[in-house]
Amino acid sequence: MNTATIVAKEVQHRGQAYTIRSATPNDIPFLAWMQYEASLPPSNYSFWDYPLMGLGIETRAFIETVMRLEAGSWGSVDEFLILAQDGQPLAAAAGVEATPAFSEGPVKVSEIDRIGQALGWSTETTATYRERYVSAWPNPEGNFILLPQAPYIIESVAVIPEARGKGLVYPLMEAVLEEGRRRGHQRVGITVANGNVPAQRVYEQMGFQMFVSFGPGFFGEEGFLGYTKYVKAL
Repeated sequence: MNTATIVAKEVQHRGQAYTIRSATPNDIPFLAWMQYEASLPPSNYSFWDYPLMGLGIETRAFIETVMRLEAGSWGSVDEFLILAQDGQPLAAAAGVEATPAFSEGPVKVSEIDRIGQALGWSTETTATYRERYVSAWPNPEGNFILLPQAPYIIESVAVIPEARGKGLVYPLMEAVLEEGRRRGHQRVGITVANGNVPAQRVYEQMGFQMFVSFGPGFFGEEGFLGYTKYVKAL
């Protein structure tokens, strides 16, 4: 396991003082919120939502459960850095090692039964979730969107609504990039939903270059714009 090493680091950004620190288990509710927020743009609908439709659980509560059980393929507590001001978390981002499990999607398929048990789901409810999840995140051999483009991937970059527009993603991203260098990686990747222009602009300004883009025709879903993968040398 590669754990972020930043216990607490003071940074200055646009004349304001902030702290960047490693996340702890106490941050799970905030991190679950950030994972959900990061998955919404530009359609305001999350890939977490579909498998949970009608199952009687709020999406952020589900993400919290996944994190507490360490049942996710990416976005575990130890992968996150948090940017805070005066002790108030404002933003988060995860630096993820691109292990084989990364290609399973946000939840490890092998952990779905354990997640269902923790949530008190019936066998039928767990089976419904599994069927939907596997259909949404098919085997990576048949869906190249899941294959990582670099050995180190940045995931779940988000800022709370009240703090947006201040450019906080820049010092946070720089800290995650530095973490990748510390781990010995030479390339880093990030994936952005097509149509999320503000995020694409930020990453391109930071030196990320387009690696490959999957447009609407790849997915065959009306109204879905697809994703673009970016890479950057570290």
